[in-house]
Amino acid sequence: MSRIEFTRIVENYTFTPPSFISERDYDLLKTKTNLSREVPLYRNAKVEHAHNKLTALILVGFLAVILAIFGLVSSNEPPAWAIILLVISIFGVLHPLVNSGIFQSSINKVRMERTKVLYFNNLKNILNQAHNYEEFTENYSKIVY
Repeated sequence: MSRIEFTRIVENYTFTPPSFISERDYDLLKTKTNLSREVPLYRNAKVEHAHNKLTALILVGFLAVILAIFGLVSSNEPPAWAIILLVISIFGVLHPLVNSGIFQSSINKVRMERTKVLYFNNLKNILNQAHNYEEFTENYSKIVY
């Protein structure tokens, strides 16, 4: 009996904030936040939008499988469209996305992006509250992300 083997590659994305911010960088960041209080330090990438598209594609694939199975069991002579739809949805959509690690990699990238946005939002709050560099360094170690 033959066996099909495949390699699953899942990308792990991590965000590591700097453990130390110099006084020069503090001054630059403080000036930037004072000039534009409404503008975030980091603009969120369109990662979640891309992940939502991928999730929708997987959902459409599952719905196509259900529709194809319904078409196959609805009559004694299965229609050709049901067989074609089943093959395309399983081997063309679901198998590559789920088993090759694309979907899990997308989830990991969204998590990393959320962590990064949270870090920069907390950093901006600390910058706005700090009156000098010493106060900033004291509060910087307490950033939760």
